[in-house]
Amino acid sequence: MLFEAGWGPHGAVCLSHARWLTIGNLIANACPDRLVPLGLGGIACNSVLDVLTIDPEVRMFNDSYISLGL
Repeated sequence: MLFEAGWGPHGAVCLSHARWLTIGNLIANACPDRLVPLGLGGIACNSVLDVLTIDPEVRMFNDSYISLGL
């Protein structure tokens, strides 16, 4: 399993690089007020520390089996 995201009370605070590669843009399009695509200045996080750097109040994180076709 790989780190996937950090979550706050209003949804995902940031997604991992691996998640952006799979469905990140779809999620960003559905939640434009929450997530900005990476190519447009969005931020990816690959660890709990990365998330806490963005928002120190986040307390929920998840890992996922992310298929990258590797």
